[in-house]
Amino acid sequence: MGFGNAYKAAKLTPINELWQPIRSVEADKEYWSDIDLVRARCRDLVRNNALASAVITTLQDYVASTGLTPVQGEEGAMNVFREWAESCSLSGSASWEDINRDLVGAEAETGDVLLLTPINTNKKGIQTSIELIEGDRVRTPERFTNNQDGRGRTIRHGVVFDNLGVEIGYYVARINPRTSVYMTGGSEAYHYFDCLSPTGRLNARLVRRPDKLRPGQTRQLPIFVSVAQQFWDVDAILDAAIATTRSKAMIAAFLKSGETQNIDAAMGVDQASGATEYKNDYDEPVNVGSIPNGAMVKVPYGTEIETLVPAGNSEVDVLLVRSIRIMGAALGIPYELIARDFSQTNFSSGKLSHDGFFRGVDRWNRGNARQYADPLYRLVCVEAMLRGDPRVAGLTPERLKVKWIGGPRSYNAQPDSESKAEETRMNNNLTTEEMISAEFGVDFKDVLRSKARVLEAQRAIEVEFDLPEGSLSRKSAETKKEPTPKEYMTEEEEMGEDKEMMEDEKDAKAE
Repeated sequence: MGFGNAYKAAKLTPINELWQPIRSVEADKEYWSDIDLVRARCRDLVRNNALASAVITTLQDYVASTGLTPVQGEEGAMNVFREWAESCSLSGSASWEDINRDLVGAEAETGDVLLLTPINTNKKGIQTSIELIEGDRVRTPERFTNNQDGRGRTIRHGVVFDNLGVEIGYYVARINPRTSVYMTGGSEAYHYFDCLSPTGRLNARLVRRPDKLRPGQTRQLPIFVSVAQQFWDVDAILDAAIATTRSKAMIAAFLKSGETQNIDAAMGVDQASGATEYKNDYDEPVNVGSIPNGAMVKVPYGTEIETLVPAGNSEVDVLLVRSIRIMGAALGIPYELIARDFSQTNFSSGKLSHDGFFRGVDRWNRGNARQYADPLYRLVCVEAMLRGDPRVAGLTPERLKVKWIGGPRSYNAQPDSESKAEETRMNNNLTTEEMISAEFGVDFKDVLRSKARVLEAQRAIEVEFDLPEGSLSRKSAETKKEPTPKEYMTEEEEMGEDKEMMEDEKDAKAE
């Protein structure tokens, strides 16, 4: 009896004998020396690859959208947060929506980003601010060895842990002000930030893409990590297809003649500049002129002409579409959103693929709410309470609870059906006007106030022009009530309908 493998994945056949991945390695050690190169390549894709750039934009548009909006919380606390969110960056130039967009982009492009909460003493009111630092700068100083910092604490990839494995701080490489590159050297080349201050205030947090790869993994990787090679290949294929198509639209002609002056004139070579050089210093032929498009050129009698028409197959559309679909499946993003092409799908398949994508959007938003939105909300409200803001006086942990809503979570291709579905969900107490408005980035109270102002203006104009009350009000479209089939009627309803029909017939005869 021979020996074999119980699993196909463990067999060594001629086809997979070269497939020997790294085994029995901790999560952090898998990318110990590769993480910088992986991030640099993924960032280069976003910078130079149209499809990769479209992926980041799609995630920012759908995940970040209008920013995480607080709902179902203490009214005064939510108003305090909304006011602070209008200019919450350290410089005061970026809003909460802008911060969320940058965070989602950084999470996708490089895997994680460091969020700091410095105090800006020049601000009026809430002085807590937000500053973002690229995750690339969070790194272990060169002088630390054996995963230990100067205090004997565990440090991995710039993240410091206590003896229980709790994340307690970060080492951040300084930027050289003269060269704008990371400084290297001793402790002076790094900043250190504690996660929490001695009073428990949030100082810093490494915000990771909410999609952990392995338990115990310290740093997160870019969203492109599994398909970076495919993005690179598709870009190369597209460039090759464009070059091939361009070359197929041209023709090359080789002219052989002893009377070069006439040929030079035909090719547009400047005759006044002296003798034409047909070779360079390395005795290699050079291009001395070009024929204008559509031109007919006279050449000396006896000139030999050879033409070269480029050939090749540039039909790569099918390959490109299939590749983009595979990459979209790996990223959890529909092909239609990456390529901005809806010509090859119908409503049903498009709706299904978008529903799956929006489930991923919800998961991403929930992860971001846990990582930074909830802690920042509590931090801002507590500071406002300490400053004596009456709207948050006496806040308790229970009253600081809040729900977060991201952008629209459904593809609204049929507005009428969607609005009826929303009305049904509200009538069945499955959602509220507050939650629906938050998905579109508006406060439902602002909507009601706007509606009240419109009604007030309508009534004033009706009085001014002596119109009946309600003349300018919005009229709902009348809908014809469909008759109920008799098999679904009660006996009393059926008798009532028969009586109504008899009265109608009687009135018709009378007329």
